[in-house]
Formats: sequence, C-alpha cells, structure tokens
Amino acid sequence: MQSIMPKINKKDLTNFDSMPLRKTFEFVSQEDLVKLVNYLNVIRLLAYKIFLDIFYLLHIIVLKYKSLLLLFLVIVAMNIPDLNL
Repeated sequence: MQSIMPKINKKDLTNFDSMPLRKTFEFVSQEDLVKLVNYLNVIRLLAYKIFLDIFYLLHIIVLKYKSLLLLFLVIVAMNIPDLNL
C-alpha cells in the first residue's frame, strides 16, 4: 500500500521551498500566512476567555444558589428507588 504523503529526501529538509506544506501554500504570500496564524491565535484566545467567563458565571451561580442546588439534589436522590432513603 502506497503512502499518500510525498517522500522527502534528507537533503531537501534544508530547502524550505521543497517542503510539502510550502508547496501547498505556494500561491499564498508570506504576509497572508502570518495574518492567518495571528487570526487563529486571536480566535484561540477569545475561545479561552469565553470558556473562563462561562466557568466563572457557573461558579457564581453555584455559590449563590448552593442551598437550592443542595435541596434539589436531595429531592432527586429521594426519588431514586435504589437508594432507599
């Protein structure tokens, strides 16, 4: 079974233009690639910030309503027949 990845000679590793990824993006300028990487980093940071904000809000909800959550869990646990409470 043949590999779909192109074979790279060791001597070609020193030549950036012979890399398969560079050949794939040879029609894209270096500046556009830098912009793309920067945009991906910004998206990653925004996703992380949104995750932290949601986690923080859930934390506040749990702290504020912990007695109601505990009561809800007790009611749910009492309605599970296998627990015999």
